[in-house]
Amino acid sequence: MGEKEPVFTRRKTLEFLDRLDEGLVKDGHQRKFKLYCLGGTKMVLSGLRYMSKDVDFLLSREDFTTLSSYVAEFNRRENMRFDVFPGAEFSGYSYPDFFRHSKKAPYKFRRLELYFIDDIDFVITKALAWRRKDVEDIKTILNKKKISRMEIMRRFEKVKFEPDREEEFRRKFDEFITEFYD
Repeated sequence: MGEKEPVFTRRKTLEFLDRLDEGLVKDGHQRKFKLYCLGGTKMVLSGLRYMSKDVDFLLSREDFTTLSSYVAEFNRRENMRFDVFPGAEFSGYSYPDFFRHSKKAPYKFRRLELYFIDDIDFVITKALAWRRKDVEDIKTILNKKKISRMEIMRRFEKVKFEPDREEEFRRKFDEFITEFYD
């Protein structure tokens, strides 16, 4: 029988972040590292969902350079999925404006600063993935906050696609618009 996949509740996610923070302090890092919560991590840490199957963050390329060895060690040692996206680059697209619209999260660490990506940007990431769980997360966000079609379309136009994937992502986004706005 295979190993059970880890589940990240708010408590477990914060414990993990505490350990990461402690490692940075112990290794003598003096500066702050900014982590931008997205996906299930944003949902869990903002109290909109009880658990997530992984931990997802955006971060700068500079912070990724330092944190990548910590991420690899946690993934290996703890059999966990800790996904990081340097420079707001995802598989097939990028959107650096994620950083600009983010809000500081209410959690305190010595070397980590946590941010939540904006709800509109969150919905865009979910629309571009467009899996069953993503649809549920979109419903949760849209029930909490009214987001105009015009605003989400305006932000979507700032997403940069890899040429061979643009049609795929535009189709997913059109499905999202049809589902939630038409």
